[in-house]
This record gives sequence, structure tokens and C-alpha cells, in this order.
Amino acid sequence: MPALDRARRGLLTFIVGGEPFELPWPFLAMHSPKWAKKLAEDRTLSVVELDGDPDSFRFFLNFLQGAEGRPGEIHPDNLLHVLRWGEELGVDYVRGACEAFLLDPCGQKAVDLSPEEVLEIAARFHMPKLYEKAVEITGQGMKYIEVPEGSHSTFGAEELRSDVLKVHLSMGMMSHDGVMRNRHRFADQSSLPDKSERSRLLWKSRTRFRQPPSELCRVDWKSLQTVWPHHSLRDEDWAVVPAESQPTMPTRAVAGAGADSNKRYK
Repeated sequence: MPALDRARRGLLTFIVGGEPFELPWPFLAMHSPKWAKKLAEDRTLSVVELDGDPDSFRFFLNFLQGAEGRPGEIHPDNLLHVLRWGEELGVDYVRGACEAFLLDPCGQKAVDLSPEEVLEIAARFHMPKLYEKAVEITGQGMKYIEVPEGSHSTFGAEELRSDVLKVHLSMGMMSHDGVMRNRHRFADQSSLPDKSERSRLLWKSRTRFRQPPSELCRVDWKSLQTVWPHHSLRDEDWAVVPAESQPTMPTRAVAGAGADSNKRYK
């Protein structure tokens, strides 16, 4: 009966780690299309048990409800908790807010995550912009990143390894190309910080990049300067040059042959 009363009042109770958390039905349905469909199918749903840490779920609820101050924003302490529960409860905009935080330079400095950990987060939670940036940083730092043995690491996925390897080889080719063309010395390049090294490398190699296509000029395909005219268009006034007067390759004598038995070749 208490569960039915809660359902009639429009409240849904999440029990996480033995601790209850109540949320109004309209509020949850507004933020999560996944739960809006569940609540529409089962009007008597009132209690749901979830596996997890109650403190972690509290971080997520504070952000979801827009608590005043720091708890209602994405920060390094609640980033992973908000991502985890947002993915489980189907709150789509959480992913975009966390991706924007990790792409922000201030957020990158505040979060204590290695490049491969950021790459794993981007791949797991489908963050395309963050994934592209993380692949670039990880591919550049493959000289000092340790890859553990086994398939349970970040590099266990074949597609992820392939993307990182392509970026690593591409940046290596750009660096060697710049050294060979005397654009910069390798010692000057490797002494810079990672971010400055990538910027300098891309700047020095900009001439190798494919240029954007230019506007195509309009061509009059009917003009005689563009298309060689058909023989039916030539009449008596057409200027004709005899084939015998056309320039040819100079002839030369065969080495070792006598003056009388010289053979001439073009």
C-alpha cells in the first residue's frame, strides 16, 4: 500500500545501496526519455532498486536538480559519477555537458586523468569531439605510455588501437618530413611541451596539407580555344602546316660506326 500511495502521488523511489531517493514522475520523464517510456507503460511503478554507491547517486541528483553552487555544476569530483548515472538512466544531455567540460582548457587542468583514461571515457560514452582530441594526444605520447598486457586495458579494442596507431604514424611522418626539408631541427621539436610541439608540427607542415578546392572557372566548351575542332569545321581558310616542316628530335650517329656506314636514328 505505501508503494501504491507513492505511485498515486506521482513519486518514484530509487533505492541505491539501501538508501532511498525520491523523484517526481514528471521531473524524471522530462529529463530521461527512457524513463518517460517506462513510466507511461507501467503506471504503478513506484520503487526501483539500483546497484551502486548512494553518495555517487547523490552527486548525480544534485546536478540533475540544478542545486545551487558547485554541486549543480560539472566539476572534477562529480564528473565520473554524473557520467555513469546519466548513461544508466538515459539522460542524454549529461554526455554533452561532460564532453564540453573535458574539452575546456580549465577542465583539462582540473581533472586528474591520464590521456589514455580520457580516451577510454570518450570511447565508452560516445563523445566524438573528445575522442578525436584524445586520440591525437595519445598518439603523440605513445613513446612514454605503457600498454599493459591483456585485453582488459583501454587498448583492448581493435578500432581504438588502429586510430591511435594511425595518428602516431602520421605525426611521426610529419616530424621526419619537417626535419628532412630543414623546416626545424628534431632537438628543437622534442624540447617543447606536448601541446606546443603539436602546434609547431602542424604549422611547419601546413604546406603539405591538401589545400581547399578553388572555385572552378566557367569554361565555354564551344570555343575553339578550348576544344580542338572537328575536321568537318575546317575549310579552305584553315591554316595548315605541312607535316614535313614540323620540328623533330635531332638525329645522332651510332657510336663506333664508320663514316660511310652511319645509321641515323631519331
